[in-house]
Amino acid sequence: MTILEKIQKNHEGCLDNPSLLSEYILTLSSHILIAERDKTMAEVSYTHKWIEKRKGVESDKQADMQMKLEPEYVELRAKEAMCKTLLETIRSAKKRLSFLAIEYEELTSK
Repeated sequence: MTILEKIQKNHEGCLDNPSLLSEYILTLSSHILIAERDKTMAEVSYTHKWIEKRKGVESDKQADMQMKLEPEYVELRAKEAMCKTLLETIRSAKKRLSFLAIEYEELTSK
């Protein structure tokens, strides 16, 4: 099970465990560089394929439309989605961690 899946399913109560949530944030943060690199490589592959397609059609729009049928297009969109998902998950986990810190502070101050 990936960290994203663990957070999504609240595996082992991770959304209520500051220590585990912090660990997940660090791990996800370290994966941003890898995800961005993969996205860049997908962009390069897409561009090479687009240039090939463009030579055989009359306009850029036709090349764009034909590229939507190619695996390079799907791969690029998947890599872009992964980068966005990582960032949004980290943001959400940080907000949850802040909430837990406030909640803990309120409980200990009573």
